[in-house]
Amino acid sequence: MIANRVRSLLAGGANVYTILPIDALLHDSNYAFDNSLSLIDTTHLILSYNGNTMDQTLKTFSIDSSADNITQIDENIADTARGQFNSIVKIDATHFIVAHCGNGEDGYIATVSIDGAYDNIAVILSIEHDTGYGAYNKLLKVDDTHFILAYDGGTGATIKTFVIDGEYGITAVDSLVHDVNGGWYQAFEQIDSTHYLLVYGNMSTLYDAYVKTFSIDANADNITELHVMTYDDATESDMNNLQNATLCRIDATHLLLACCMWDYTLEDWGGYIKVLTVDGSYNISELVSYKHHAGGTLGNSMVNIQDMDYVLAFSNSDTSGFLKTFTLSETYAILEGLTPYTFTTQTFYENCIIAVDTTHYALAYAEAINKAYLATFSVVKT
Repeated sequence: MIANRVRSLLAGGANVYTILPIDALLHDSNYAFDNSLSLIDTTHLILSYNGNTMDQTLKTFSIDSSADNITQIDENIADTARGQFNSIVKIDATHFIVAHCGNGEDGYIATVSIDGAYDNIAVILSIEHDTGYGAYNKLLKVDDTHFILAYDGGTGATIKTFVIDGEYGITAVDSLVHDVNGGWYQAFEQIDSTHYLLVYGNMSTLYDAYVKTFSIDANADNITELHVMTYDDATESDMNNLQNATLCRIDATHLLLACCMWDYTLEDWGGYIKVLTVDGSYNISELVSYKHHAGGTLGNSMVNIQDMDYVLAFSNSDTSGFLKTFTLSETYAILEGLTPYTFTTQTFYENCIIAVDTTHYALAYAEAINKAYLATFSVVKT
């Protein structure tokens, strides 16, 4: 049963942060979808996105020690057929693994290298791991050689694990189709080294929200579904129809979800922040739900600032882009920061935000469909 307790704001309880823009680089004027950004080190980043004519494009960038002076270093059109639903993860200082929806809308996963100067992006190996479909990819690192992927596959919503060898070759370890009806708008996060939490919209019921936990063994094998919680009963939760979800791990038993959901009481979309909790058996319940925005929120992407503070990038139904901070109390009450920072008043979506350090952040986003930006900003407690 969902403990759907909506907690009000506590005046003055949230930590106050000042958000300031630092730099922004328009790096593609043709197309800009499905951004996935990864930190190489504190002055370099790598981006995988759906670029010109829907190609999969990989780029490296440099910033200075103040997260200023964004400069593109290299570009590689890695897949000229299709490059949707990108998810890139760092393996080590010069190697990365990226999942995407490629030729024929099939599922692909590849290893990528750069040199010591963050230049010369090269695809080492690309494998077609699903010949039916490969959308809504969310890839996580299990350990130095194992990775776990949540995606919508040819036979349904799927969890799949992979291992890489010393030459960065890729082999699938195990696969579990956990929902034959498919899964859209997936958010995926690690609970601990062998357990993971997934949030997604079920395609057969107009994206009713499902939350599941899964386990793997020490070899990233034997994927097992442990528990499912649903938002499919309006009389129980008053909300369903999940879209644009993003997850952050709070601690060993709590995760923070930002998403867009339909409110049956108000008959309107809303932007929600929710605290989910898992018990010792990895059963899921909702602890806190807070509606932070009236109307739809698109392109939600969230990252931890420090301690119990988080920053969320999103756009509203009028397509302006915002950055908003939240603080969690000791009892996990959700406290909203000051008026959100309006990052752009243009069409703003396909966001991916990452932390560079504790005060500097990088955001890859699309503006007006055909403009791809990489921007940096500071978030400083005042």
